[in-house]
Amino acid sequence: MKWGLLLFFWAGFAWGTPATAPKEEVRKTVLKALPDVQTCYETALKDQKDLHGKLRLSWTIDDRGKATDFSVVQSLEPTMDDCVVKVLESTLFPKAPKGKVYRIETYPFAFNSTKASDSSSPQK
Repeated sequence: MKWGLLLFFWAGFAWGTPATAPKEEVRKTVLKALPDVQTCYETALKDQKDLHGKLRLSWTIDDRGKATDFSVVQSLEPTMDDCVVKVLESTLFPKAPKGKVYRIETYPFAFNSTKASDSSSPQK
């Protein structure tokens, strides 16, 4: 059985104070982490073949670029949620100004696995 994987996210943010996060830099940083996020999803699929849906996270980025204070706004599956949080915790983000933080609100990740019926099927 061959599985195709569609992993996408919407790049909309609701930013809090005291500092405005550089949206594009944060998005690019998350994009670099997507292979590890995809690994989380593929691992979770081994136990739950039909796992799909959205995971929405909020977190803070400090003045060292460290992601902390995660909260799961919308859970996909607890083990999967934890894995993605660990990936982002180990990712270096753009640094907030000295003594300030960036608050990332409701960053969505959407996951959907599709079973390819044959090798000639178009990839989406």
